[in-house]
Amino acid sequence: MDTGAVNLSHSAQLWLRGIAGPEEGLNEAFIREVLAWIELHQELWNQNTWHSPEPCGTAYCFAGWAVKLGTDLEVESLGTLALVRKAMELTGLSTAQASELFWYVAEPVEDPIFESGYVGHQSYRKPTFEEFCAKVEAVTGIRFKPRSEAIDG
Repeated sequence: MDTGAVNLSHSAQLWLRGIAGPEEGLNEAFIREVLAWIELHQELWNQNTWHSPEPCGTAYCFAGWAVKLGTDLEVESLGTLALVRKAMELTGLSTAQASELFWYVAEPVEDPIFESGYVGHQSYRKPTFEEFCAKVEAVTGIRFKPRSEAIDG
């Protein structure tokens, strides 16, 4: 399965410059915990945004859920840089790994039209959970087999 290229905006690249990754290495147990939680609550996972209100609660991306599950901090009150730093600290991801996972989205959506009527802003399809797990494995070597694959395979 093609896990796609990372689509980093110029601002995302600037945010990540100078953020040193943790020295301890990957926190595999915590990464698996976040993935397991997301798998059970996919309706509250949106890899395209840090947080967004949904009818069933607030949806977060992988980094947002890492911070939400690993701390008592209010994710919504954190700026992007603080959220990225905290998520990197909790997961043990390096700067390169964080840039690949935190900003991972699927292919662009053609001719996006937003509610405001603004046309031309780049929009991306939300990756499936299986696609995201494949990306995690490609970036970190951590294999998380979604339950749907375990049943099928």
